[in-house]
Amino acid sequence: MGQFTNGSIREDNNIFIFPKDLELTNKDLLEFINYHRQNMANKYRKKLDRYKGKAPKNTVESQSLLKKNNLIVDMPKYLVDTLNGFFVGIPPTLKIDDKDKNAAFQ
Repeated sequence: MGQFTNGSIREDNNIFIFPKDLELTNKDLLEFINYHRQNMANKYRKKLDRYKGKAPKNTVESQSLLKKNNLIVDMPKYLVDTLNGFFVGIPPTLKIDDKDKNAAFQ
């Protein structure tokens, strides 16, 4: 648990909580920001790298030569973009290369 002057954080889902009867000051806000940078930002950075399709860092000591050959599939980005588009009203596009079959499919 982080050391905060006025606020707190729930351990089960990492929600920052601040009492509604107190005024949120710059000091309080900086405490929340610093806690996030120290304890949570690395987790989100790894998820962003997977979303962008960046290869995980490989070291010679930890993996053999066969395990170092990674095929990067941009599936997380595809899934997130498709689902976000679907929920804001953009349906997914499905196509077949053959024009006649595509017309029948549509």
